[in-house]
Amino acid sequence: MKKFLLLAICALSVCLTGCSDNDTPEQLPDPELTLAPDAPIVFPAEGGSVEITVTTNMESWNAVSDQKWCNVAVSAGKFTVSAVENETPEAMPAATVTVTATSGERSVSRELQVSQEAGKEKYTDLSREGTSNCYLVTAAGNYSFDATVRGNGATTEGLDAPTAIAGTSAAVVWQSAPGLISGVTLADGRISFKIAGPGNAVIAVKDGAILWSWHIWYPEAEVAELNSKTGYEVMNMNLGAMHNTPGDVGSYGLLYQWGRKDPFPHPATCQDINKRADAVYAEGFEYAVSYPRNAGTESPYDNMTVEWSIAHPTTFMSDAMYEDWEERTSVADWLYNHHPNLWGNVTTSNNNISKVSLKSIYDPCPVGWKVPSPEDFAGIERVSQSSPYYVTIHYNGNRTTNIPTGGTFVETRFMNNGQLGRLYTNAPYNMHWGTWACRYGDISCTSIFFSTGSVPSFIGTTDYYRYAANPIRCIRE
Repeated sequence: MKKFLLLAICALSVCLTGCSDNDTPEQLPDPELTLAPDAPIVFPAEGGSVEITVTTNMESWNAVSDQKWCNVAVSAGKFTVSAVENETPEAMPAATVTVTATSGERSVSRELQVSQEAGKEKYTDLSREGTSNCYLVTAAGNYSFDATVRGNGATTEGLDAPTAIAGTSAAVVWQSAPGLISGVTLADGRISFKIAGPGNAVIAVKDGAILWSWHIWYPEAEVAELNSKTGYEVMNMNLGAMHNTPGDVGSYGLLYQWGRKDPFPHPATCQDINKRADAVYAEGFEYAVSYPRNAGTESPYDNMTVEWSIAHPTTFMSDAMYEDWEERTSVADWLYNHHPNLWGNVTTSNNNISKVSLKSIYDPCPVGWKVPSPEDFAGIERVSQSSPYYVTIHYNGNRTTNIPTGGTFVETRFMNNGQLGRLYTNAPYNMHWGTWACRYGDISCTSIFFSTGSVPSFIGTTDYYRYAANPIRCIRE
Protein backbone atom coordinates (compact mmCIF):
# COMPACT_ATOMS: atom_id res chain seq x y z
CA MET A 1 0.00 0.00 0.00
CA LYS A 2 2.74 2.41 0.91
CA LYS A 3 4.45 1.51 -2.33
CA PHE A 4 1.32 2.30 -4.34
CA LEU A 5 0.86 5.65 -2.62
CA LEU A 6 4.47 6.60 -3.36
CA LEU A 7 4.03 5.83 -7.05
CA ALA A 8 0.88 7.97 -7.25
CA ILE A 9 2.62 10.92 -5.68
CA CYS A 10 5.47 10.65 -8.17
CA ALA A 11 3.09 10.51 -11.12
CA LEU A 12 1.28 13.61 -9.94
CA SER A 13 4.56 15.41 -9.53
CA VAL A 14 5.56 14.60 -13.13
CA CYS A 15 2.21 15.90 -14.42
CA LEU A 16 2.52 19.12 -12.51
CA THR A 17 6.03 19.59 -13.74
CA GLY A 18 4.86 19.22 -17.43
CA CYS A 19 2.34 22.09 -17.06
CA SER A 20 4.86 24.94 -17.07
CA ASP A 21 4.41 28.61 -18.06
CA ASN A 22 5.60 27.79 -21.61
CA ASP A 23 2.25 26.18 -22.41
CA THR A 24 0.22 29.47 -21.88
CA PRO A 25 -1.42 30.75 -25.25
CA GLU A 26 0.56 33.61 -26.96
CA GLN A 27 -0.92 37.11 -26.44
CA LEU A 28 -1.18 38.97 -29.88
CA PRO A 29 -0.84 42.78 -30.06
CA ASP A 30 -3.94 44.88 -30.71
CA PRO A 31 -4.64 45.56 -34.43
CA GLU A 32 -3.23 48.91 -35.50
CA LEU A 33 -4.13 51.02 -38.56
CA THR A 34 -3.29 54.67 -39.05
CA LEU A 35 -3.76 56.97 -42.03
CA ALA A 36 -1.70 60.06 -42.65
CA PRO A 37 -3.22 62.48 -43.27
CA ASP A 38 -6.56 61.35 -41.86
CA ALA A 39 -8.55 64.58 -42.16
CA PRO A 40 -11.55 64.76 -44.53
CA ILE A 41 -10.59 65.52 -48.14
CA VAL A 42 -12.34 68.37 -49.97
CA PHE A 43 -11.53 68.59 -53.67
CA PRO A 44 -12.14 71.80 -55.60
CA ALA A 45 -14.31 71.66 -58.71
CA GLU A 46 -11.17 71.35 -60.84
CA GLY A 47 -10.36 68.02 -59.14
CA GLY A 48 -7.01 66.83 -57.80
CA SER A 49 -5.35 64.03 -55.84
CA VAL A 50 -4.19 63.33 -52.28
CA GLU A 51 -1.69 60.64 -51.22
CA ILE A 52 -2.43 58.79 -47.97
CA THR A 53 0.25 56.83 -46.08
CA VAL A 54 -0.93 53.62 -44.42
CA THR A 55 0.71 52.18 -41.28
CA THR A 56 -0.53 48.86 -39.87
CA ASN A 57 0.62 45.77 -38.01
CA MET A 58 -1.75 43.61 -40.00
CA GLU A 59 -0.60 41.28 -42.75
CA SER A 60 -2.52 43.04 -45.54
CA TRP A 61 -4.82 46.01 -46.22
CA ASN A 62 -6.98 47.51 -48.96
CA ALA A 63 -8.86 50.76 -49.64
CA VAL A 64 -12.13 51.18 -51.57
CA SER A 65 -14.48 54.08 -52.36
CA ASP A 66 -18.27 53.92 -52.36
CA GLN A 67 -18.61 56.57 -55.16
CA LYS A 68 -17.46 56.20 -58.76
CA TRP A 69 -16.30 59.81 -59.02
CA CYS A 70 -13.90 59.26 -56.10
CA ASN A 71 -11.00 57.20 -57.42
CA VAL A 72 -8.66 55.12 -55.22
CA ALA A 73 -5.32 53.71 -56.40
CA VAL A 74 -3.47 51.39 -53.96
CA SER A 75 0.30 50.89 -53.91
CA ALA A 76 2.89 49.71 -51.37
CA GLY A 77 2.35 51.46 -48.04
CA LYS A 78 -0.01 54.10 -49.44
CA PHE A 79 -2.99 54.88 -51.61
CA THR A 80 -4.04 57.89 -53.67
CA VAL A 81 -7.49 59.45 -53.69
CA SER A 82 -8.28 61.49 -56.82
CA ALA A 83 -11.13 63.21 -58.62
CA VAL A 84 -11.45 64.61 -62.12
CA GLU A 85 -13.03 68.00 -62.82
CA ASN A 86 -16.64 68.35 -61.72
CA GLU A 87 -18.43 69.74 -64.78
CA THR A 88 -21.83 69.86 -63.10
CA PRO A 89 -23.21 72.89 -61.24
CA GLU A 90 -23.77 70.78 -58.10
CA ALA A 91 -21.39 69.31 -55.53
CA MET A 92 -20.57 65.65 -56.01
CA PRO A 93 -22.29 63.22 -53.61
CA ALA A 94 -20.28 62.59 -50.45
CA ALA A 95 -17.87 59.66 -50.72
CA THR A 96 -16.42 57.38 -48.07
CA VAL A 97 -13.09 55.63 -48.56
CA THR A 98 -12.90 52.58 -46.30
CA VAL A 99 -9.45 51.17 -45.44
CA THR A 100 -9.45 47.65 -43.99
CA ALA A 101 -6.38 45.79 -42.64
CA THR A 102 -6.53 42.05 -41.89
CA SER A 103 -4.51 39.23 -40.37
CA GLY A 104 -6.27 35.91 -40.42
CA GLU A 105 -9.63 36.43 -38.84
CA ARG A 106 -8.65 39.70 -37.23
CA SER A 107 -9.30 43.04 -38.93
CA VAL A 108 -9.45 46.74 -38.32
CA SER A 109 -10.97 49.56 -40.45
CA ARG A 110 -10.75 53.30 -40.84
CA GLU A 111 -12.97 55.64 -42.87
CA LEU A 112 -11.99 58.76 -44.78
CA GLN A 113 -14.64 61.26 -45.88
CA VAL A 114 -14.21 62.80 -49.36
CA SER A 115 -16.21 65.58 -51.08
CA GLN A 116 -15.92 67.77 -54.18
CA GLU A 117 -17.21 71.28 -54.72
CA ALA A 118 -19.76 72.22 -57.37
CA GLY A 119 -18.40 72.90 -60.83
CA LYS A 120 -18.83 76.06 -62.79
CA GLU A 121 -21.21 75.94 -65.73
CA LYS A 122 -19.42 75.37 -69.02
CA TYR A 123 -19.73 78.03 -71.70
CA THR A 124 -18.91 77.36 -75.34
CA ASP A 125 -16.66 80.08 -76.76
CA LEU A 126 -18.35 81.33 -79.93
CA SER A 127 -15.41 83.60 -80.77
CA ARG A 128 -12.76 80.89 -80.48
CA GLU A 129 -12.31 80.71 -84.27
CA GLY A 130 -12.86 84.39 -84.93
CA THR A 131 -15.16 87.27 -84.10
CA SER A 132 -18.13 88.61 -86.05
CA ASN A 133 -21.36 90.57 -85.70
CA CYS A 134 -23.38 87.35 -85.83
CA TYR A 135 -22.81 84.15 -83.90
CA LEU A 136 -24.37 80.93 -85.13
CA VAL A 137 -25.35 78.36 -82.47
CA THR A 138 -26.67 74.86 -83.10
CA ALA A 139 -27.88 73.69 -79.70
CA ALA A 140 -29.44 75.05 -76.54
CA GLY A 141 -26.91 75.74 -73.82
CA ASN A 142 -24.40 78.20 -72.42
CA TYR A 143 -22.28 80.39 -74.69
CA SER A 144 -19.87 83.29 -74.48
CA PHE A 145 -17.94 85.52 -76.87
CA ASP A 146 -15.34 88.28 -76.92
CA ALA A 147 -17.20 91.55 -76.40
CA THR A 148 -14.18 93.80 -76.90
CA VAL A 149 -13.92 93.34 -80.68
CA ARG A 150 -16.07 95.19 -83.21
CA GLY A 151 -17.28 92.76 -85.85
CA ASN A 152 -14.32 90.80 -87.19
CA GLY A 153 -11.88 93.42 -85.90
CA ALA A 154 -10.41 93.94 -89.37
CA THR A 155 -9.26 97.25 -90.73
CA THR A 156 -11.14 97.77 -93.97
CA GLU A 157 -10.13 100.14 -96.73
CA GLY A 158 -12.13 103.32 -96.46
CA LEU A 159 -13.04 102.71 -92.81
CA ASP A 160 -11.35 103.85 -89.62
CA ALA A 161 -9.34 101.22 -87.77
CA PRO A 162 -11.59 99.64 -85.12
CA THR A 163 -10.90 100.37 -81.46
CA ALA A 164 -11.47 98.03 -78.54
CA ILE A 165 -14.85 98.11 -76.82
CA ALA A 166 -14.83 98.84 -73.09
CA GLY A 167 -18.34 98.14 -71.88
CA THR A 168 -19.64 98.04 -68.31
CA SER A 169 -22.78 95.92 -68.77
CA ALA A 170 -24.59 93.69 -71.25
CA ALA A 171 -28.25 93.08 -72.01
CA VAL A 172 -30.67 91.56 -74.49
CA VAL A 173 -31.93 94.21 -76.92
CA TRP A 174 -34.58 92.04 -78.58
CA GLN A 175 -35.38 88.36 -78.94
CA SER A 176 -37.82 86.49 -81.12
CA ALA A 177 -39.55 84.75 -78.19
CA PRO A 178 -39.84 85.35 -74.44
CA GLY A 179 -37.15 83.55 -72.48
CA LEU A 180 -35.12 82.63 -75.55
CA ILE A 181 -32.05 84.34 -74.06
CA SER A 182 -31.29 84.48 -70.33
CA GLY A 183 -28.40 84.88 -67.92
CA VAL A 184 -26.67 87.63 -69.89
CA THR A 185 -23.55 88.85 -68.10
CA LEU A 186 -20.39 90.80 -68.91
CA ALA A 187 -17.15 89.85 -67.18
CA ASP A 188 -13.52 90.28 -68.21
CA GLY A 189 -14.57 91.60 -71.60
CA ARG A 190 -16.75 88.59 -72.40
CA ILE A 191 -20.51 88.33 -72.75
CA SER A 192 -22.03 85.09 -71.48
CA PHE A 193 -25.60 83.95 -72.01
CA LYS A 194 -27.94 80.96 -72.16
CA ILE A 195 -30.16 80.15 -75.12
CA ALA A 196 -33.19 77.90 -74.75
CA GLY A 197 -33.98 76.98 -78.35
CA PRO A 198 -34.14 78.11 -81.99
CA GLY A 199 -34.67 81.80 -82.70
CA ASN A 200 -32.96 85.14 -83.18
CA ALA A 201 -31.79 87.72 -80.69
CA VAL A 202 -29.59 90.78 -80.40
CA ILE A 203 -27.34 91.26 -77.36
CA ALA A 204 -25.56 94.54 -76.67
CA VAL A 205 -22.65 95.72 -74.58
CA LYS A 206 -23.28 99.07 -72.96
CA ASP A 207 -21.76 101.87 -70.98
CA GLY A 208 -25.03 103.63 -70.41
CA ALA A 209 -25.66 103.79 -74.17
CA ILE A 210 -25.17 100.84 -76.49
CA LEU A 211 -21.55 100.58 -77.64
CA TRP A 212 -21.98 97.56 -79.94
CA SER A 213 -24.41 94.71 -80.47
CA TRP A 214 -24.36 91.16 -81.83
CA HIS A 215 -26.92 88.96 -83.55
CA ILE A 216 -27.37 85.48 -82.03
CA TRP A 217 -28.79 83.05 -84.58
CA TYR A 218 -30.05 79.55 -83.72
CA PRO A 219 -31.77 78.05 -86.81
CA GLU A 220 -33.98 74.98 -86.73
CA ALA A 221 -32.25 73.42 -89.76
CA GLU A 222 -28.54 72.96 -90.37
CA VAL A 223 -26.71 75.78 -92.10
CA ALA A 224 -24.78 74.33 -95.03
CA GLU A 225 -23.06 75.38 -98.24
CA LEU A 226 -24.36 75.27 -101.78
CA ASN A 227 -21.57 75.08 -104.34
CA SER A 228 -22.54 77.74 -106.86
CA LYS A 229 -21.78 77.79 -110.58
CA THR A 230 -19.29 80.59 -109.95
CA GLY A 231 -17.33 78.42 -107.51
CA TYR A 232 -18.47 80.14 -104.33
CA GLU A 233 -20.06 78.34 -101.41
CA VAL A 234 -23.41 80.03 -100.80
CA MET A 235 -25.42 79.61 -97.61
CA ASN A 236 -28.42 77.31 -98.03
CA MET A 237 -30.78 79.76 -96.33
CA ASN A 238 -31.13 83.48 -95.74
CA LEU A 239 -29.24 85.00 -92.83
CA GLY A 240 -31.43 84.69 -89.71
CA ALA A 241 -33.83 82.16 -91.28
CA MET A 242 -34.98 79.12 -89.36
CA HIS A 243 -34.84 76.89 -92.46
CA ASN A 244 -35.46 77.06 -96.21
CA THR A 245 -38.85 75.37 -96.30
CA PRO A 246 -40.84 76.70 -99.26
CA GLY A 247 -43.86 78.80 -98.37
CA ASP A 248 -42.98 79.12 -94.68
CA VAL A 249 -42.30 82.57 -93.27
CA GLY A 250 -39.49 81.05 -91.20
CA SER A 251 -37.47 80.87 -94.42
CA TYR A 252 -37.50 84.66 -94.93
CA GLY A 253 -34.60 85.46 -92.63
CA LEU A 254 -33.90 88.87 -91.14
CA LEU A 255 -33.68 92.19 -92.97
CA TYR A 256 -30.81 94.68 -93.15
CA GLN A 257 -30.46 98.25 -94.28
CA TRP A 258 -27.57 98.34 -96.72
CA GLY A 259 -24.28 98.74 -94.83
CA ARG A 260 -25.74 98.23 -91.34
CA LYS A 261 -24.86 95.24 -89.18
CA ASP A 262 -28.04 94.95 -87.10
CA PRO A 263 -31.13 93.05 -88.31
CA PHE A 264 -34.86 93.72 -88.31
CA PRO A 265 -37.54 90.99 -88.04
CA HIS A 266 -39.24 89.58 -91.12
CA PRO A 267 -42.99 89.94 -91.81
CA ALA A 268 -45.44 88.04 -89.61
CA THR A 269 -46.84 86.00 -92.51
CA CYS A 270 -45.97 85.27 -96.11
CA GLN A 271 -48.34 87.97 -97.37
CA ASP A 272 -48.72 90.52 -94.56
CA ILE A 273 -47.29 93.88 -95.61
CA ASN A 274 -47.71 95.71 -92.29
CA LYS A 275 -47.17 93.38 -89.36
CA ARG A 276 -43.68 92.42 -88.28
CA ALA A 277 -42.95 89.01 -86.80
CA ASP A 278 -43.29 88.86 -83.03
CA ALA A 279 -40.30 90.01 -81.02
CA VAL A 280 -39.70 90.92 -77.40
CA TYR A 281 -37.91 94.26 -77.10
CA ALA A 282 -36.06 95.49 -74.03
CA GLU A 283 -37.46 98.59 -72.40
CA GLY A 284 -36.09 101.65 -74.12
CA PHE A 285 -35.16 99.72 -77.26
CA GLU A 286 -38.53 99.10 -78.84
CA TYR A 287 -38.71 99.15 -82.62
CA ALA A 288 -38.83 102.69 -83.94
CA VAL A 289 -38.37 104.70 -87.12
CA SER A 290 -36.06 107.70 -87.24
CA TYR A 291 -37.32 110.46 -89.52
CA PRO A 292 -34.47 112.99 -89.79
CA ARG A 293 -36.69 115.97 -90.55
CA ASN A 294 -38.63 115.29 -87.33
CA ALA A 295 -35.59 114.49 -85.18
CA GLY A 296 -35.75 117.66 -83.13
CA THR A 297 -31.97 118.05 -83.28
CA GLU A 298 -30.06 121.14 -84.34
CA SER A 299 -29.57 119.59 -87.74
CA PRO A 300 -31.88 116.93 -89.20
CA TYR A 301 -28.76 115.13 -90.35
CA ASP A 302 -27.34 114.66 -86.83
CA ASN A 303 -28.99 111.25 -86.55
CA MET A 304 -27.84 110.10 -89.97
CA THR A 305 -24.46 108.68 -88.93
CA VAL A 306 -22.89 105.26 -88.50
CA GLU A 307 -22.27 106.06 -84.82
CA TRP A 308 -25.97 106.80 -84.27
CA SER A 309 -26.93 103.55 -86.01
CA ILE A 310 -24.70 101.53 -83.68
CA ALA A 311 -26.31 103.06 -80.59
CA HIS A 312 -29.82 102.42 -81.97
CA PRO A 313 -29.85 98.86 -83.41
CA THR A 314 -33.66 98.58 -83.28
CA THR A 315 -34.34 101.87 -85.08
CA PHE A 316 -35.02 101.92 -88.80
CA MET A 317 -33.18 104.95 -90.15
CA SER A 318 -35.24 106.62 -92.86
CA ASP A 319 -34.07 109.00 -95.52
CA ALA A 320 -34.40 112.79 -95.38
CA MET A 321 -36.59 114.08 -98.17
CA TYR A 322 -37.47 117.73 -98.74
CA GLU A 323 -39.48 119.63 -101.30
CA ASP A 324 -37.63 121.81 -103.78
CA TRP A 325 -38.78 124.96 -102.04
CA GLU A 326 -37.41 123.86 -98.64
CA GLU A 327 -33.95 124.97 -97.57
CA ARG A 328 -32.70 121.50 -96.70
CA THR A 329 -31.12 119.05 -99.13
CA SER A 330 -32.81 115.70 -99.67
CA VAL A 331 -30.74 112.62 -98.78
CA ALA A 332 -32.08 109.30 -100.12
CA ASP A 333 -29.94 107.27 -97.73
CA TRP A 334 -29.85 106.45 -94.02
CA LEU A 335 -26.44 108.17 -93.96
CA TYR A 336 -25.92 111.86 -94.56
CA ASN A 337 -22.30 111.26 -95.54
CA HIS A 338 -22.65 108.34 -97.91
CA HIS A 339 -20.19 105.49 -97.36
CA PRO A 340 -19.57 102.86 -100.06
CA ASN A 341 -17.26 100.55 -98.10
CA LEU A 342 -19.39 99.55 -95.10
CA TRP A 343 -19.75 95.96 -96.29
CA GLY A 344 -16.21 95.59 -97.59
CA ASN A 345 -16.28 96.49 -101.30
CA VAL A 346 -13.41 98.91 -101.94
CA THR A 347 -15.08 101.06 -104.63
CA THR A 348 -15.13 104.78 -103.89
CA SER A 349 -16.24 106.38 -107.14
CA ASN A 350 -17.30 105.72 -110.71
CA ASN A 351 -13.63 105.93 -111.72
CA ASN A 352 -12.46 103.01 -109.58
CA ILE A 353 -15.33 100.52 -109.49
CA SER A 354 -13.89 97.35 -108.03
CA LYS A 355 -15.10 93.82 -107.50
CA VAL A 356 -12.61 93.36 -104.67
CA SER A 357 -14.26 92.92 -101.30
CA LEU A 358 -13.07 91.87 -97.88
CA LYS A 359 -15.21 91.23 -94.85
CA SER A 360 -15.59 94.45 -92.86
CA ILE A 361 -16.39 95.25 -89.24
CA TYR A 362 -19.99 96.04 -90.26
CA ASP A 363 -20.57 92.80 -92.15
CA PRO A 364 -23.59 91.04 -90.55
CA CYS A 365 -22.65 87.46 -91.52
CA PRO A 366 -21.36 84.83 -89.04
CA VAL A 367 -17.74 83.79 -88.56
CA GLY A 368 -16.37 82.37 -91.83
CA TRP A 369 -19.10 83.98 -93.96
CA LYS A 370 -19.51 87.39 -95.61
CA VAL A 371 -21.92 89.48 -97.67
CA PRO A 372 -21.67 88.37 -101.32
CA SER A 373 -20.79 90.31 -104.44
CA PRO A 374 -23.25 90.45 -107.37
CA GLU A 375 -20.95 88.26 -109.46
CA ASP A 376 -21.21 85.43 -106.94
CA PHE A 377 -24.78 84.72 -108.09
CA ALA A 378 -24.06 84.91 -111.82
CA GLY A 379 -25.55 82.10 -113.85
CA ILE A 380 -28.51 81.24 -111.63
CA GLU A 381 -31.61 80.25 -113.60
CA ARG A 382 -35.31 80.17 -112.88
CA VAL A 383 -36.91 76.73 -112.52
CA SER A 384 -40.38 77.57 -111.25
CA GLN A 385 -42.31 79.93 -109.03
CA SER A 386 -44.97 79.74 -106.40
CA SER A 387 -46.88 82.98 -106.31
CA PRO A 388 -46.89 84.07 -103.60
CA TYR A 389 -44.03 82.87 -101.43
CA TYR A 390 -40.90 81.81 -103.38
CA VAL A 391 -38.95 81.19 -106.59
CA THR A 392 -37.06 77.97 -107.29
CA ILE A 393 -33.73 78.38 -109.10
CA HIS A 394 -30.91 76.34 -110.53
CA TYR A 395 -27.73 77.49 -108.82
CA ASN A 396 -25.34 74.95 -110.34
CA GLY A 397 -26.36 72.62 -113.14
CA ASN A 398 -29.59 70.90 -112.11
CA ARG A 399 -29.15 71.64 -108.39
CA THR A 400 -32.00 73.70 -107.03
CA THR A 401 -32.77 75.91 -104.06
CA ASN A 402 -35.64 78.18 -103.07
CA ILE A 403 -35.51 81.96 -102.73
CA PRO A 404 -38.28 83.44 -100.55
CA THR A 405 -40.07 86.50 -101.89
CA GLY A 406 -40.59 88.43 -98.67
CA GLY A 407 -40.62 91.90 -100.19
CA THR A 408 -38.55 94.91 -99.21
CA PHE A 409 -38.96 96.51 -95.80
CA VAL A 410 -39.22 100.29 -95.55
CA GLU A 411 -40.10 101.94 -92.25
CA THR A 412 -43.34 100.12 -91.35
CA ARG A 413 -44.27 97.96 -94.30
CA PHE A 414 -43.04 95.04 -96.35
CA MET A 415 -43.51 96.16 -99.92
CA ASN A 416 -44.60 93.37 -102.32
CA ASN A 417 -44.35 90.67 -99.67
CA GLY A 418 -45.05 87.35 -101.34
CA GLN A 419 -44.46 88.75 -104.82
CA LEU A 420 -40.83 89.75 -105.02
CA GLY A 421 -37.63 89.28 -103.10
CA ARG A 422 -34.26 90.96 -103.01
CA LEU A 423 -30.96 89.66 -101.70
CA TYR A 424 -28.45 92.37 -100.86
CA THR A 425 -24.87 92.30 -102.11
CA ASN A 426 -21.91 94.38 -100.92
CA ALA A 427 -21.66 96.37 -104.17
CA PRO A 428 -22.03 100.16 -103.71
CA TYR A 429 -22.92 100.47 -107.37
CA ASN A 430 -25.60 99.16 -109.72
CA MET A 431 -24.32 96.21 -111.73
CA HIS A 432 -26.33 94.85 -114.68
CA TRP A 433 -26.14 91.14 -115.40
CA GLY A 434 -25.58 90.33 -119.04
CA THR A 435 -23.71 93.50 -119.94
CA TRP A 436 -21.86 93.53 -116.59
CA ALA A 437 -21.98 97.30 -116.82
CA CYS A 438 -21.59 99.08 -113.48
CA ARG A 439 -22.74 102.53 -112.49
CA TYR A 440 -21.63 104.07 -109.23
CA GLY A 441 -23.84 106.42 -107.27
CA ASP A 442 -23.80 107.82 -103.73
CA ILE A 443 -26.99 105.96 -102.90
CA SER A 444 -26.63 102.97 -105.25
CA CYS A 445 -26.31 99.34 -104.28
CA THR A 446 -26.91 96.09 -106.12
CA SER A 447 -29.37 93.45 -105.01
CA ILE A 448 -30.34 90.20 -106.68
CA PHE A 449 -33.99 90.52 -107.67
CA PHE A 450 -36.58 87.70 -107.80
CA SER A 451 -40.07 88.53 -109.03
CA THR A 452 -43.14 86.33 -109.34
CA GLY A 453 -45.15 89.19 -110.81
CA SER A 454 -44.35 88.19 -114.36
CA VAL A 455 -44.48 84.90 -116.24
CA PRO A 456 -41.85 83.64 -116.45
CA SER A 457 -40.59 85.13 -113.22
CA PHE A 458 -37.81 87.68 -113.54
CA ILE A 459 -34.38 87.09 -112.03
CA GLY A 460 -31.68 89.71 -112.30
CA THR A 461 -29.99 92.60 -110.56
CA THR A 462 -31.56 95.84 -109.46
CA ASP A 463 -30.60 99.13 -107.87
CA TYR A 464 -32.54 100.39 -104.87
CA TYR A 465 -32.12 102.87 -102.06
CA ARG A 466 -29.67 101.92 -99.33
CA TYR A 467 -32.13 102.86 -96.60
CA ALA A 468 -34.39 99.93 -97.61
CA ALA A 469 -34.00 96.66 -95.70
CA ASN A 470 -33.57 93.32 -97.48
CA PRO A 471 -32.37 89.79 -96.66
CA ILE A 472 -28.82 88.51 -97.18
CA ARG A 473 -27.61 85.14 -98.46
CA CYS A 474 -24.04 84.89 -97.12
CA ILE A 475 -21.11 83.22 -98.91
CA ARG A 476 -18.01 81.58 -97.50
CA GLU A 477 -15.04 83.88 -97.03
